[in-house]
This record gives sequence, structure tokens and C-alpha cells, in this order.
Amino acid sequence: MRFIRFFRHLDRSFYWLFIGLLLVFGVPLFLSKDSARGTGQAVLTLSGPTSSITIGESFHVLLTMHSTISVNAVGFVLKYDPKILTIEQMSTAQSFCSFYPDNSFDNIKGEVHLSCGAPNPGFIGDSVLLDLTMHSKTNGTSNITLDPATAQILANDGKGTNLINKVPKLDVAIIQTF
Repeated sequence: MRFIRFFRHLDRSFYWLFIGLLLVFGVPLFLSKDSARGTGQAVLTLSGPTSSITIGESFHVLLTMHSTISVNAVGFVLKYDPKILTIEQMSTAQSFCSFYPDNSFDNIKGEVHLSCGAPNPGFIGDSVLLDLTMHSKTNGTSNITLDPATAQILANDGKGTNLINKVPKLDVAIIQTF
């Protein structure tokens, strides 16, 4: 009741100023506390060769996840240039996941599809989601990256909050030696 009496004593301009400030600062603050998206609580990292690869050489690319909150599902499409690289082998043996609705690669399209999960209570910590053995075919540079439209790390929060705020990228340079 005191709140209503307070507003009766204010001039209308102060009233609208107060409402405007509440909308500008209060609503975004409220919404940011409700969503874990973009908080850095789960991070994906792509790692691979640190120097150029020669044509015909095989090498490993790892996709790892670090999570500080419980995660129960991951999904993405990883893309690479199939004219420059091929996948020889794909392993998920070190992953936290226990079931895989999709776990495949296509050397014609240059894509890896992975959807996996774990039951409640989910997973917190570090996990190697994917270990790719790749083979270089020709000169050039291939970007290896996750498609931002498909990349998901889902929190075990009952809402499936997507924790991805940045997709990793790795550039692999292939050179010919004489």
C-alpha cells in the first residue's frame, strides 16, 4: 500500500521515467539471470596440428568440452573441406556420452554429425567428444569448424538450455614437400 501512495505523490514525468528505467535496466538483468546461454559454463575446443602438414600425412583433430555445470546432451555438425582432407577414423571412446542417436561422417560432403547424451545427473568436467584421424589429400588450407546453427551443449537443467556462446575453429594447412 505504501508503494501506491508513493507513486500518487510523484509527478507524472517522474513516474514514466521510473517505468522507463525499470524496463531498460530491470528486464535485461532479469532475463540474463534466467538463461545460462553465453555464460562460459561450457566451452568447446578444437585442437590439431600446430604446424603445416605434408600431402599424404595423417594427423589427429580433437574436439573437447569443458563444463562447470551439469550437461546431458551435445549435438553438432562439424565441417571441413573434403577436397583437401578426408577422415580415416572417428572415435568417441573418451566421450562422456553413453548413447548416440547420430554418430557419422561423410567424406563427400565434408561433414561430421554427432548427437549424444548421458542420463541424469549428466556430466561436469572435461571430455574428449571426438577424436578424428584425418588424412591430407592436396595443397591448401581447410577450415575445420562447427556449424553455429547446429552446435549445442545442453544443460541438465530441465529446460535444455544451450550453453554454446562461441564455436571453435581450426585451420589446417597442407603443403607439398619435394
